[in-house]
Amino acid sequence: VVTGALDEAKGWQGGRQLFPARVAPNIHVVLSARVVAGKDWITHLDLQRPEHIELGPLSQAEVEEVLRAAKVPAWVLDKNALTLLTDKIAGDPFYLRVLIDDLLLGRIKTPEALATHPKGVDEYLRRWWNEIGKSEAMRQEVKDLLGYLLVAQGPISATELKDLSPDDSLSGFTLDGALERVRR
Repeated sequence: VVTGALDEAKGWQGGRQLFPARVAPNIHVVLSARVVAGKDWITHLDLQRPEHIELGPLSQAEVEEVLRAAKVPAWVLDKNALTLLTDKIAGDPFYLRVLIDDLLLGRIKTPEALATHPKGVDEYLRRWWNEIGKSEAMRQEVKDLLGYLLVAQGPISATELKDLSPDDSLSGFTLDGALERVRR
């Protein structure tokens, strides 16, 4: 049984009530949560016999393993390119996934193109946001989409997004384009 993102629960509290008092010997419960100030998840969940594994940033060997599994172009696995990419992501798996997508889609074709990407996910997202704000991509339907996603308190379907308000610019005709403009 895997339960992820306990730290992101909205409108309910994860607690001992989520789990049976006893589980069969062949059943394992895996929980994930980010460190939240003052929150001791093991105590909060009253876990018996917990095995705590703290995940840190990805190492270069782990990055290489992910890149091989993703079947990126061979040049990326060259020592210099691999070192550059590892430095760029600063151990962040989300940013690694973004760069893998760019590599597989041909948005990054050379080590020189990779070198132009920012170091760290924060700078990457800052640049992405600035690009959206300055381009024609910040059309009204994009503003409406981002506004709804910002205040959503849980998953929201495409149908719900299209039907939220008759006064917004999102519709069956504009939603896909808005999603494509902000997709990362």
